[in-house]
Amino acid sequence: YQVKVEGEVSQVDVSEMEKGVELFDGTKFKKCKVKILDIADRKTKLEVQITEGKNREIRNVLDSINIGTKSLTRVRIGNVSIQDMKPGEFRDLSQNEVSELLSLTTKQKEVY
Repeated sequence: YQVKVEGEVSQVDVSEMEKGVELFDGTKFKKCKVKILDIADRKTKLEVQITEGKNREIRNVLDSINIGTKSLTRVRIGNVSIQDMKPGEFRDLSQNEVSELLSLTTKQKEVY
C-alpha cells in the first residue's frame, strides 16, 4: 500500500509499526514492513506491506500511534502489481504471476 499521512513520521513511529500493535480492545496486528517514501510540507508518504489484511488494519495501526491516514492506495496483491490500474479494470495474469501465486498457496499448506 502507499499511504499518505498528515505530519512527519519518524523512524521511531516506523519501528512501532514494524514490531506489531495491540489495540486497547485486544485486537492484535502482526508485524508489517514500512518504508518512508517522502516527507514534504508536513506530510509523509509511506509504503506499507502487510501480511494479514484485516479490516482497516493500516488505519488502525497508524491510529494506535496517533497518526491519521489521509489516503490509502493498494499497489500490489502478492507479486501482482496493480499500481497503474483504474478501479474496476482487470487484466490477464502472466504465467509467471500465476506460478508465483500458486507457489504461495502451496507454502501456506505446508505450514499447516
